[in-house]
Amino acid sequence: MIFCTKDSWGLNIEPNAHIEKFPDHQSAAEYLLEDLKAVAGVGPDGFKSAKIEPGRFSKFWFTIPTPADLDPADLDPFPADQLLIIPKEENPSGTMAWVTPLPPVLVVSHSVPDKHRPGYE
Repeated sequence: MIFCTKDSWGLNIEPNAHIEKFPDHQSAAEYLLEDLKAVAGVGPDGFKSAKIEPGRFSKFWFTIPTPADLDPADLDPFPADQLLIIPKEENPSGTMAWVTPLPPVLVVSHSVPDKHRPGYE
């Protein structure tokens, strides 16, 4: 499975990001680029320069009061064994438990429509 999110700025994934899963990299890339293509008005090959790579979480994906408060519905699209849960006693905030996925989550870190690149013809 490939995980990805559109909720990012560069490589930085936003807290509480909506994360999708796909069977392969191509499907994930199509999902990540679909909105950019519509906004930029470029065709399906217009983002050859887009860079899709694993993003990073600043501290966590989302927070919960305690690990016991974790609702299985909150885990989607990850199984529980693919999440790192840091109890509030073990993280700097001291107020909430941090939940972060272990598998890479892909993002678009660079996307300039090719028609705006120097030398585009």
